[in-house]
Amino acid sequence: RRARNAQGQANFVAIRPSSMQRPRMLALTSLAQAKAQATGQQPEEILDAMAAKVPAGRVGQPEEIAHAIAFLCSPAAGYISGINLPVDGGRTPCL
Repeated sequence: RRARNAQGQANFVAIRPSSMQRPRMLALTSLAQAKAQATGQQPEEILDAMAAKVPAGRVGQPEEIAHAIAFLCSPAAGYISGINLPVDGGRTPCL
């Protein structure tokens, strides 16, 4: 996404979602079903175990990425530059 700050300087926002639902959830569901067949567990158990590995204890929602993007594109973030903003439920241990 390209935006301009108050001085007209172009700013770029790069997005790299982590454990997000919807398109990625389809892949996670397929993976859980394959693991369930191999291990004899239920797919829901495997999905719960995957979500438990995220410090937030759940899979993120696409809206949570959208909120971060909206903030970075807003005047409230006008003085922010060169930031890496993980929206990953705490999976990134440090920057």
